[in-house]
Amino acid sequence: MANDLYSAHQFHKISFGDYGFRILTNGDTSVSGEYFSTIQVLKDCTISLTSGAPGGDSSITNLDLDEGQIIYGNLTSISLSKGDVIAYLR
Repeated sequence: MANDLYSAHQFHKISFGDYGFRILTNGDTSVSGEYFSTIQVLKDCTISLTSGAPGGDSSITNLDLDEGQIIYGNLTSISLSKGDVIAYLR
């Protein structure tokens, strides 16, 4: 399971990218088993992903996002059919 947020310290580490990131480009898929807290769009993209959150929608398929947009959550299995994103690990 991904790192759970137990303290403000961990929250701040995630917020500032201290756990690292992946840059995904057209046609890329994230590494299996990795969890992400934030995805920022670097170049207009079409993205599909799943969410490990216990409530709400569990997946997004072929969502078009504009450069600069940000998605937050407990995110996994990211794939791009076009564009570029930076995905911050949690």
